[in-house]
Amino acid sequence: MKGRKEKELIQKLGQMFEAPPPKGKEAFLRSQRPPKLHLGHLLAVQLTYLPKWVWLLFSGGFLAVLYAGRSLQMDMLWIAGALVPFLVLVSVTESFRSMACGMEELEMAARFSLSGILLARMGILGLGNLAWMLGVAALVEGRLPGNVLFLMAPYLLTDFGCLMVVRRLKGRDGLYACGGVAAAVCCIELTLSANFAWIWEARYLGWWLAAVGVLLFGNLWQGFWAMYKTEEYVWN
Repeated sequence: MKGRKEKELIQKLGQMFEAPPPKGKEAFLRSQRPPKLHLGHLLAVQLTYLPKWVWLLFSGGFLAVLYAGRSLQMDMLWIAGALVPFLVLVSVTESFRSMACGMEELEMAARFSLSGILLARMGILGLGNLAWMLGVAALVEGRLPGNVLFLMAPYLLTDFGCLMVVRRLKGRDGLYACGGVAAAVCCIELTLSANFAWIWEARYLGWWLAAVGVLLFGNLWQGFWAMYKTEEYVWN
C-alpha cells in the first residue's frame, strides 16, 4: 500500500509541475547546427597544423642542391636524389605523427574521418614534394621528363618502405624504422650514382619509367591498406 501511494504521489506531482510545451524548438535547433564543412576547409586547417620547419626544410634542401650544383660544381641530380628520401621521411612522419604519438583517438573525435585527415596531410606534403622535384628537375641539364623520373624513383621507393613500416609498427619505433628506410635508399642512390652512372643515360629512360610505374602502383596499394587500418582503429 505504501509503495502504491508513493507512485500515485509522484504521478500527481509530475502532472502538477509538468513543463509547458517548448516554443520555437525547431528554429532553435536549426540555429545551433554547425556549418557544413568542405574539402577546402579541411585542407586549410591541416595546412596550418603542419609546422613551419617542414617548409623551411624543403626550402633549405632546394637551396643546398642549387649551391652544390652552382658553386661546388657537383651533379645536382645526384645530390637531389640523395636528399629526396629524407623529404619523404619528413612527409610520412608528419602525416602519421598523431598515430606515432598515440593521439589518434583525439582525431577520431573530429568531424572528418581519420583517414580523410591523413589523406589531406599526405596530399599537401606530396604536392610540396612534387613542386620541389619539378623545381630541381627544371634546373638540371637534360630533359625534364627524364630528370623527374630519376627523382621520382627514390621518392616512391622510400614512400613504399615507410608506408610498409607505419602499417606494422606503432609509436616512435615506426619513426625510427622509417629513418632507416630513408637512409638505406639514400645509400643506394649514392652508390648507383658513384659506380653505375651509365644508368642515367637516355636510352634507359624506358626502364626508369617502368620502375616508377611499378613503385607507383605499390604505393597506391600500401596507401589503401594504411587507410583501411585507420578505419579499423575507428571500429575498435
